[in-house]
Amino acid sequence: MRILKIFIFIIIIAAIAIPAQAFTFNSLSAEVSENGDTLVVFDYTMTFWEYFGYYTKIADPSDEIRKELDKRSSQPVDILGVSDKSASFLIYGFTDVKDNKDSKTYTVPPVEFSRAEEVLKDHWVSKITTFDLSPATTKIVFPDGYTKEYYNQADIPATVHTI
Repeated sequence: MRILKIFIFIIIIAAIAIPAQAFTFNSLSAEVSENGDTLVVFDYTMTFWEYFGYYTKIADPSDEIRKELDKRSSQPVDILGVSDKSASFLIYGFTDVKDNKDSKTYTVPPVEFSRAEEVLKDHWVSKITTFDLSPATTKIVFPDGYTKEYYNQADIPATVHTI
């Protein structure tokens, strides 16, 4: 019982001492394959409380991400890895591929992180943190190596490239 009281006291002191922070997307990369499957990697920074939850397994990020993806994604998704600094997914059929006579046109759909921020307001985790879901850098890499970059945008427009 005494250890529990000490533990609670340490958490309260830490909460007072730690400035307000936000879960922050540092970067997003999307690598489009020839068939339209897309490897997506988010690099992020977590707050003290998020690190605490991650390391004590109060909330397993893989489970939380899987639940949200199952609820909100129409495409099959494989979670390739989740750590305290990044998450990677393979989203099948995410990018539309249109065969033209002598070329292929790839269309990456728009991604609206501002809508994700609205959804997160209703999630339990919003009680312990805030969110900055505009990646400092978003990079989309097409099969031929062409790269399109966006900076500090919460909403990424549809991106089209023809090879």
